[in-house]
Amino acid sequence: MDADIELKLKKVVFWELVAIAVLVLAAVIILLVVGNRRKAQDPSVQTGTSETVSSGTFGTADTETGQTQSTETTVDTTEDTTESTQDTTEESTEDTTETTEETTEETTVETTEETVEETTEETIEETTEEETEEPESSEPPATDTTLPPLAANPIRPEDITQNGTYLTCLTTQSVVGIDVSEWQGSNIDWALVKAAGIEFVMIRVGYRGYESGTLNVDTYAQRNYEGASRAGLKIGAYFYSQAINVREAEDEAGFVLDIIKDWQLDMPVVFDWEYISAEARTGSATARTVTDCTKAFCNKIKAANLKPMVYFSTRHVNKRLYLSELTAYDFWFVQYSNALNYPYKVDMWQYTDSGSVPGIAGNVDINLYFPWEE
Repeated sequence: MDADIELKLKKVVFWELVAIAVLVLAAVIILLVVGNRRKAQDPSVQTGTSETVSSGTFGTADTETGQTQSTETTVDTTEDTTESTQDTTEESTEDTTETTEETTEETTVETTEETVEETTEETIEETTEEETEEPESSEPPATDTTLPPLAANPIRPEDITQNGTYLTCLTTQSVVGIDVSEWQGSNIDWALVKAAGIEFVMIRVGYRGYESGTLNVDTYAQRNYEGASRAGLKIGAYFYSQAINVREAEDEAGFVLDIIKDWQLDMPVVFDWEYISAEARTGSATARTVTDCTKAFCNKIKAANLKPMVYFSTRHVNKRLYLSELTAYDFWFVQYSNALNYPYKVDMWQYTDSGSVPGIAGNVDINLYFPWEE
């Protein structure tokens, strides 16, 4: 009797265990199928997969769910996995495209901003002192009565007259010339310029950025030199300065000397420091600073056996230069007028910035040079 009861109990336990095993296996199969379908449909899961694929790590779909899984379930799982993979690829492509577009847009914006800044900077650099309104300053005028006065200008306003297209001086020798930079373009016909009566040209070698402070070569400096030289024009050079200390002025002179080392010059090398605005890096430069910078540049040019010259306007010299400290150098004066009425003697006069010369498209500065006998 005890043996029979024990046998029956063992059979009951066995079938209970079998039933539990079957239920567990069925539950596992159901969970796997449902989980795969949710994985294919759940946006958060797809996003996570997209990020994983984008970073270069690919997951493996679990399609093996046990020997009892049906063929239909396997096919469903495979389709779900395929859809998920396609979604992942599409999202990865979209993410990559969006990233590329954003990068391209940012690069384009940055490039445009730099181009605008550079173009604006160079455009302002071409503005002369006669056109730039300098605010009133509490700094006293740049006048030093302890030094000898400048030589008086021997040319009277009535001594200047029109001679055909250009102005000329009736009482002393005057030579007609122009000054050019990249703003006159790359297609100057120098033979026509020469035939039009122009005898010399002052070529801009380069400039310092009024915001960046960097040194820049004029785009067409070398081309202008070669063309003017072939045409037989006398040649000089100038540099547009924005120096704020002696070291920068000396660097500018060295920069110029390196560019013109193979040039044959007949005219001076000019220091052209001009006021831009109160916001420019030179906005607070004093007359003492600008005068010292002018000396530093000119002395380095003179040490290279070249003739230095200083460019200025009335407004500039009244506020930014102690002119009587610079009498060792030639003076290039800018005054847009048909009469030279500056009280002190100058060596060159820029009398217009809207001149017209055959061979040059657009306006160009025209100058009279006075080769005073020494």
